[in-house]
Amino acid sequence: MKKRIVILCVLLSLLLLVPIPSKMKDGGTVHYNAILYDVYDVHRLKAADASDADGAFETEYIDGIIVKVLGFTIFNNVESACEHAQDDAQTPYFVGKVLETNEKGFLALVTDTGNGSFAVGETVQVNTDLLETVSYDIGDCFRISFDGKVALSYPPQVMSVTEICKTDKSGACVESKRVE
Repeated sequence: MKKRIVILCVLLSLLLLVPIPSKMKDGGTVHYNAILYDVYDVHRLKAADASDADGAFETEYIDGIIVKVLGFTIFNNVESACEHAQDDAQTPYFVGKVLETNEKGFLALVTDTGNGSFAVGETVQVNTDLLETVSYDIGDCFRISFDGKVALSYPPQVMSVTEICKTDKSGACVESKRVE
């Protein structure tokens, strides 16, 4: 009986603690996923803003580590062009960059998961057609707060936006719109 308990404990710890690596298509990020924790070894391409004198783009990478235990970020040294000013523990949010605009709102690239439910590098449709919202251009940084509900589609859609904060490169809020 004691031997069975020991074997069960070993199997349970292996199940909870052994990570499964997966590679993301963002330039080389590796995601180690276990039930109790996630580790991102980030090595992703940095967006090129302009070419040099001969018209060639220089390839730059963003490097770092993100460690999450039970879904909470406990370590993050990844530089982001779109940083958020302050975490809000009550409202789900994420930080991202506008990839394209459309009649419903805009398609966004998630640059920081915040406390929402999106992974870094994931594309998300942010529906703002119901709001009189701030204007967005491709490449703009923002912080989106929402009610936590997401439409199960591809790409996922944030339907009930509670606040949109357009930020500058340093993360300071430039323009904001809150829905009551």
